[in-house]
Formats: sequence, C-alpha cells, structure tokens
Amino acid sequence: IIVNIISNKNYSESSQIVSIIFIAFLIGGFYKIPTMILSHHKVTKFYPYLSFFSFSINAILNFIFIPKYGVYGAAFATLIGTALYSYFIQIMSFKYLSKKYMMITTCFYIVSFIFGCYFVKGIIL
Repeated sequence: IIVNIISNKNYSESSQIVSIIFIAFLIGGFYKIPTMILSHHKVTKFYPYLSFFSFSINAILNFIFIPKYGVYGAAFATLIGTALYSYFIQIMSFKYLSKKYMMITTCFYIVSFIFGCYFVKGIIL
C-alpha cells in the first residue's frame, strides 16, 4: 500500500518484494533478546559458525532461486536465511529462558509464518 501511495504504477510490483523482505526483518528481529541472554551467559562461540551457515544457505538458495524466480527468489532466499539464523539462536537460548517465553516465541514464529504465507501467497506459484 505504501509503495502505491508514494510512487506510480511502475513500482507497484515491488510492493510484493518489499512484503517478503519485511517478513524477513520481522522474523529476524526475534533473535535480539536471546542474543543478549546468550552473551550474558558467555555462550557466543557459535555465532560465526551460525552466521556462515546462514550466509551459505542464502547463497545456495540465491543460486537456485534467482534463475527461476528472479528478484522474488532473492527475497525468499533472504527470508529463509534470516529465519534459520533467528530460529537457531532461539533454540540455543531456550536453555536459559522460561517455558512461558519459549511458548510465546514459538507462537510468534508460527503466526509470522502463517501471516507470511498469506501475505505473499501466489507470488511464487
């Protein structure tokens, strides 16, 4: 909607791409609190490995998706790489968090996934 308000019809297709990137940043933001908790407990040695893993997944998916889906493929590769990074940070931090926080976080991931699927439905298919 915002893209349509501030620009002309030439940019209307980009609103779908912005939606995918928005969802990636939304899901990516879930790792902020667990990162602070892990840092407090001095559990940080896996960060470079996890970053490299996330980068590798993103690069491989870009290689696969871009030829077939173009810029949408790049957006989805970013979404998947960011979601995996955030998810694994959450998994690592569950040892130090309450069950209530774990349930709330899991619900956020599920709702974000459902919202994301609904919001970007039909883009790839």
